[in-house]
Amino acid sequence: MPTDKSNEPQQAPVHTLKGIMNFRDVGESVGKKADGTRDIDLPPSESYMREGMFFRSATLDGASEADVRLLIDRYKLKTIVDLRSGIEKKDKNEIEMSFPTAVLWHMTPMEILAPTSDNETRRRATASLPVSGDKLLSASPTSPFTPSADYPAVPAHPGVESEVVHGRRTRAALLILFCQKPYAIRLIGQEVMAPKGLTGLYEDFVEGCQEEIVSTLKIFADPSNYPVLVHCTQGKDRTGLTTALVLSILGVPDEVIARDYGHSRKGLEPVYSETVEYMTRAGLGPEFADAPEEVILHILRHISSRHGSVTSFLSAIGFDQVWQDRVRSVVAPKQ
Repeated sequence: MPTDKSNEPQQAPVHTLKGIMNFRDVGESVGKKADGTRDIDLPPSESYMREGMFFRSATLDGASEADVRLLIDRYKLKTIVDLRSGIEKKDKNEIEMSFPTAVLWHMTPMEILAPTSDNETRRRATASLPVSGDKLLSASPTSPFTPSADYPAVPAHPGVESEVVHGRRTRAALLILFCQKPYAIRLIGQEVMAPKGLTGLYEDFVEGCQEEIVSTLKIFADPSNYPVLVHCTQGKDRTGLTTALVLSILGVPDEVIARDYGHSRKGLEPVYSETVEYMTRAGLGPEFADAPEEVILHILRHISSRHGSVTSFLSAIGFDQVWQDRVRSVVAPKQ
């Protein structure tokens, strides 16, 4: 006689992308428990986000042609948001050939040499964006954009802007110019990022990358851009922060946001040892390869303590309630 399994936890669908790590549907993920099973105690009427709208992952550089077809045919992707800096990207991969790129801001080595307080470079770089009325970016199934928002390795934050750090950034830029990229990465890792730790780095992202945050979030306010996939290198730091901000707009509790963030531990488990080894070469400790829930909880508390709430912070930096309501109208569950 068949066993009644109606009360057993239901596993979420398995995503079969072979060359893309840490991939998940955020709407599905926030309905999961810490062990990855569906939260059957969460009624459909209390879902936090519509499924099939917002996906997140690690780099797409290793995506095969079959993976790209899956992203287009199964997940119906229209927009890919690449949060990596220019030096992290691999040219001529399958995803680049299928999704043409529109760059929001790209910092070249020569521009790194300029003082970080000068935002003219960003204004010039974003001046040619396809803007129509109040629409930041649009996409169609036949010609989707791949927006790329560079979150600098050393954000332009007053806490980092000193003569000493600027000197390091100049040295790093010169190393990059003379094809010494590994040494430049280690310099930044050892002398700037490691002392701050993962939580300090997140604080710098929030305080120093506000223009990039607003530009990225505006993509989520346009229904024609969906479904959207956001990724960076590991798909946990810049991607995790962006995801946390979108979920905060929807009123998702911090502990649920942290639970989604923590799923990156399992998503990156197959490459954890390799990532730790890479971090070591970059002058960073193993904590930079991890995704403990406490890290994202810390940054959410940091934002609230400094700005009152995440939504107040976003309003203050240029993503006001009108923009936030647009996001809610697209990805919040339909009542």
